[in-house]
Amino acid sequence: MQAGQYHSIGIALGKDLGLSIVDFDKVIAKPGDPWPQWVLDIVEDLDSYTEVSASGRGLHILAWGAVPSNLNRQKQQIEIHDCDKMFAISTVLFDGRNEVNERGQKLQALHQRILEGKVGPDYKPLIVTQNSLTLEDLERGEDAGDASKSDFDYCCRLAKQGLNDAQIDERFRASGRMREKWEREDYRKRTLEAVRKDADVIRALASKVDFKVTGTQIDGGDYDFVLNPLDGQCDGWFPRGDISLVAASSGGGKTTFMADLLEKQLCGERVFGHTTNQLPYLVVMEDRGSRSLRRTLNRMHIDPQHFPHARLAGGLAEGIQRAIIAERIMPAVVFLEGIDLLNDASDGRNVSADLKLLQKVAEHYHVAIIGSTGSPKQKSKDRYIGLRDQVIGTSVWGRKTETIVVLQKENGKETDDVTIMTVLPRNDKPEVFNLVWDRGRFRALRPEEIQQQEDKTASDDLLQWVLGREAFTRAEARKAFGSMSGKTFSDRLEALIRCQAIKRHTKGVRVFYSVPSVAEVAV
Repeated sequence: MQAGQYHSIGIALGKDLGLSIVDFDKVIAKPGDPWPQWVLDIVEDLDSYTEVSASGRGLHILAWGAVPSNLNRQKQQIEIHDCDKMFAISTVLFDGRNEVNERGQKLQALHQRILEGKVGPDYKPLIVTQNSLTLEDLERGEDAGDASKSDFDYCCRLAKQGLNDAQIDERFRASGRMREKWEREDYRKRTLEAVRKDADVIRALASKVDFKVTGTQIDGGDYDFVLNPLDGQCDGWFPRGDISLVAASSGGGKTTFMADLLEKQLCGERVFGHTTNQLPYLVVMEDRGSRSLRRTLNRMHIDPQHFPHARLAGGLAEGIQRAIIAERIMPAVVFLEGIDLLNDASDGRNVSADLKLLQKVAEHYHVAIIGSTGSPKQKSKDRYIGLRDQVIGTSVWGRKTETIVVLQKENGKETDDVTIMTVLPRNDKPEVFNLVWDRGRFRALRPEEIQQQEDKTASDDLLQWVLGREAFTRAEARKAFGSMSGKTFSDRLEALIRCQAIKRHTKGVRVFYSVPSVAEVAV
């Protein structure tokens, strides 16, 4: 095989070897297709060495143990053997499972299920999502004979209450169900994905449309904004009675941006050129703890004792309503940290249902609800192109929200000094600002600072261009930087000559430039 004469090494099974192989045959149409759930369940149950077959369409599981007889069930797309069989071993590991484990009892149980026809793509078991155990029973760690199915049932019960994946994970870890298996990311992720696809959970989440707002209704107008429109524009930022978003990658400054904006508008200051209305506000936290918030506020020189904030308790709409009613002064603005963590942000159906309920709260209390969420990193050339449809996992967010603010590093790097803020109103043209860090807060660059920044960037780009060449002519460099004015280009070229980054050469009527060697610079 090492000489290239053969493709793989085979293994011959015999009773004296004590090894069994489970062979899933052609269970996917082509390599790269998703593996069927019934196959993944068996892989998970046996938990032993697993590899992708040479065809890429099947799997082999190797485990120590014997079976009563060899079985080859083509209709069920599964075989199980412990002797009189030759297998080609690919060594292409599946899911990192590289240890052959002792699984005698599990192999015999699987053998019996194959005999009874209870394995394969056509087998449809009776699915009972709720067994006789109560939620309290499941939370204590009890099960109905199958711990994995009871894990699933427990998570389904929590999902029906409106808990998101992160909240289910937290509750599971604090319960009597917590065990080593839950620490495995593949098991945890697969269980939670199955929960979100469960018909009973989907129906329960859909039934949340019966949620009723209970507090006193607040009247207001269609053109009430947190930040008022600029002269000649119809849309301001963050309309009251609607939902808006602030999107950035993790650590992108969403909370800093909003805390500064909320404090300034409360004092009646102009914010990014917009007049404000001194609206009372509330920050509801989902994705960070109180200590983290206090550190952010202290860095911004904001007194945490006078910064209205609360923890979200319960489902999204219910939790926001409870937080609003609990305030002594009714807030006109609610900033919800981590709105995308409250459910599967990529599931359009769940996002749509949650936003529909949240819209009821926003309209009833005439409050501007602003949620912070993640955003994919993009380069500066992308700016606001398609951002309304792409800020998060599903386009539902963009279609069902009003103002969207996107914060992105200028060149997509965490070390960039400049953050590009793009504001996307629903009914007006975008606004774009260059922000820098100044005394713990964001500040918009002044026009002269922007020009200096652009000059520095252009100079750096020109330097990188010339350093990548041994020699070049002025015409070649001019063509590469055609957007520069002639004078600016000449000034920068002369500056590079003065600092010995490049040298000018004359050969007859021909003028060209070169990058000097280290020895030349030293001389």
